[in-house]
Amino acid sequence: KSAFRLHQHDAFFGELCRSPRITDFVKAFWDDEEIVHRGVSFFAKAAHSGSETPAHQDNAFQYMDPPEGLTATLALDASSKENGVLCCLRGSHKLGLLSHEPSGLPGFSLWLPEPPDQNAYPEIELAMLPGDVAFHASNAVHYSGPNPSPNHRRQLGLGYFSSRAKRDET
Repeated sequence: KSAFRLHQHDAFFGELCRSPRITDFVKAFWDDEEIVHRGVSFFAKAAHSGSETPAHQDNAFQYMDPPEGLTATLALDASSKENGVLCCLRGSHKLGLLSHEPSGLPGFSLWLPEPPDQNAYPEIELAMLPGDVAFHASNAVHYSGPNPSPNHRRQLGLGYFSSRAKRDET
């Protein structure tokens, strides 16, 4: 279902993290020439069996202050509502870090039991084709549905922080 820190196991993923096609955007977004990459992760929803990913914010796991983090999602397969497309709630990053609770789900420790109202924060489906890249902020509420379709949905997540973002250990 997922694998983390791929850049520590193969130089290809380290080079991918440093690709100017991605890092130039991140540097411009945070107005920061000294961005920090946190690595590459692999996320998969297998055909006919990929499970739901509950609503959450990445910063609930990262504890960065300020919450200046971005994830670049690189599609390896086409994604659609049918195979568990990644969805974000537009504008939800402005809410700050919301209260998460233990999910009780294997492979996913925290979730938002009460996500923001979708009338105020509309759902955006990040339907992508292989090679497409979508960015979401670390405080953006996002989730994905299950994959009952005959098509895999695999993606790489490349994580970045501004140089100002520091881990809040309190």
